[in-house]
Amino acid sequence: MWSGLMCNEGRSLVGQITFSKTEVSKCESLTESFDDGILLINMYEILTGNQIGRKVQQKPRMNPQKLENLTIALETFKDDGLKLVNIDSKGVMDGDDKLMLGLIWSLILKYQISGADQGDAGAKDALLKWVQQQTASYNIPKITNFRDSWADGKAINALVDSLARGLADPDLCVGNPVDDIGDAMQKAETILTFQEL
Repeated sequence: MWSGLMCNEGRSLVGQITFSKTEVSKCESLTESFDDGILLINMYEILTGNQIGRKVQQKPRMNPQKLENLTIALETFKDDGLKLVNIDSKGVMDGDDKLMLGLIWSLILKYQISGADQGDAGAKDALLKWVQQQTASYNIPKITNFRDSWADGKAINALVDSLARGLADPDLCVGNPVDDIGDAMQKAETILTFQEL
């Protein structure tokens, strides 16, 4: 269930980066692509512009070699300020779906949404600004937060419609927030291949 979403989101993150050492376009599953640590090491070097600074196994075949690479990669990301909660090298090697989704989200937050020098508050502000820009042309109340602004269903419909015009027009909301939100999420899941939370 999570692997398709992770691969799409992970490709989105790494798709903006040119990899000379790793073929990302052939990614079928990020759980398998990350299992030896090489992709994470290459991502670190490209995202930060810094060399890893430690010896890594370039073609790891055995689990201890993979675990060593993963440990080096995760420790180096942590040293760069990446918050990793309950994410360890064994879980990454084993391809734990929820752990991998957490890792992908952490990478996106740090390097794509917030930038290298902003914290979680900066990431939320950047995400809120993006949502506001996406929905600015819609006749809905201004989205000011990630709680109350979404209660009537119009904001989520506007956001979905901004990503696929004509899909979820907020002017067509029926006035029942649960139905309106459910309808937008169902359309997003079906057409945009987003997973409903």
